[in-house]
Amino acid sequence: MRRGSRDRHVTGTDGRTLPVDIRRDRRARRLTLRVDQSSGDVRLVLPSRTPIAEGLDFAQLKITWIERQLDELPVRVPFTEGARVPYLGIEHEIRHDPWARRGVWREAGEIRVSGFAEHMPRRVADY
Repeated sequence: MRRGSRDRHVTGTDGRTLPVDIRRDRRARRLTLRVDQSSGDVRLVLPSRTPIAEGLDFAQLKITWIERQLDELPVRVPFTEGARVPYLGIEHEIRHDPWARRGVWREAGEIRVSGFAEHMPRRVADY
C-alpha cells in the first residue's frame, strides 16, 4: 500500500464488496470518483477536510455508475503461452521461445518471448 492511501469498500447492488482506494488532495475542491481503465481500480479523491465516511457515502450513492464502468472494461487476457491478445489493433498469439536471446518481439502475427516461462507475463506486459 502506498503511503497516504487507505483502502475502504462499498457494497455493490449484487452484494459484492468493491474496494475503493481513498486519496486526499489538499488542492481538491470536490469529491471525485474514477475507475482506472487499465487496472479496474476505483479511486475516490477527497478534499483535505472531507470526512472519509462522507466520501464512502458518496461512492455508495454512485455504485451503479461504478458497476457500469467496471462492466464496460475489456476482458483481461492472461499473458500465457497460446493466448491471443490485440496489439496495435491486430490479434497476436503469444509464443514462448525460451532459448532465443531477443527478449520480446513480433513476428508473423505472434508475440515471441524468450527466457524463463515464469517471466513471460511481465515481459509481455512491459513490451
